[in-house]
Amino acid sequence: MADAAMTIAREMRHLSWKPGGVKRLRAAIHRTDSSMRILADELEPPS
Repeated sequence: MADAAMTIAREMRHLSWKPGGVKRLRAAIHRTDSSMRILADELEPPS
């Protein structure tokens, strides 16, 4: 789980400010751990 958290933190630093960054960040979270999918869904802006 620590590895997943580090991966997510790294992705957030690199991608969160870029165009499409949230979508890529969510994809990274989905790859790391299914228990983190709730967090990924929270990052999705309301449409």
